[in-house]
Amino acid sequence: MVRPYLSTLAVLDEAVTARYASADKPSPFFRMGRSYVINVSYVTSVNLVNSVLVFDSETVKPVVVTKNQLKSLRDFVATFYHLSAQP
Repeated sequence: MVRPYLSTLAVLDEAVTARYASADKPSPFFRMGRSYVINVSYVTSVNLVNSVLVFDSETVKPVVVTKNQLKSLRDFVATFYHLSAQP
């Protein structure tokens, strides 16, 4: 079913994932918790010590999230860019 609007982040996440899957490309978007969908192309820093996520944009402010969410994002970025996992 095609929705004329995106009512929730879950619907947006599903639509983006399906679009990238149909193009046979990995999606640069990561669903972090219930509040964020992150485009890892714009992530500048993942600071686990201070629990802060920093973006490469002056309009997007740094975001404070849980350490578990940042660890999940770090693992996703490592997989997306085919980096070895950090211990």
